[in-house]
Amino acid sequence: MRSLTYVSSARVPLSETELEGLLREVRAWNAEHGLTGMMLYSDGNFIQSLEGAPDDVEVAFGRITDDPRHHGILVMLDHEVAERAFPTQTMGYRRSSTRALGIEGFTDFLQDPAGAVGRGRAGSAPDILLRSFLPPDHADVLAPRAAGA
Repeated sequence: MRSLTYVSSARVPLSETELEGLLREVRAWNAEHGLTGMMLYSDGNFIQSLEGAPDDVEVAFGRITDDPRHHGILVMLDHEVAERAFPTQTMGYRRSSTRALGIEGFTDFLQDPAGAVGRGRAGSAPDILLRSFLPPDHADVLAPRAAGA
């Protein structure tokens, strides 16, 4: 199982309607290809984690890098994992606004990051962010797999 996390910026900030459309599109594509993950959007910036079969993650990430809405794409984590961190989410979503958009999975993560991150062992910044999306009893699923495991 491959887990890839990247950050990018939108060339033009997305409206609520555009974000909702993007989520519908991404969730449908991910469901069709067996991918799960999460996306955080704040003031024109994205952090997204994709997980699934290595070839499927590669195709999805290729679509992202070819998407003219993105620029400044930087891969933060790319490794093999033993199991999915987001097994039930074709694309979990969080936005920095305190006003929920009526989108399933919405949370005010950026309004209270200390409360969300305060669990699990410390790691890289992306690892800490990803851990904040997980219940405490699933934090270890982000640990890289040992060779031959």
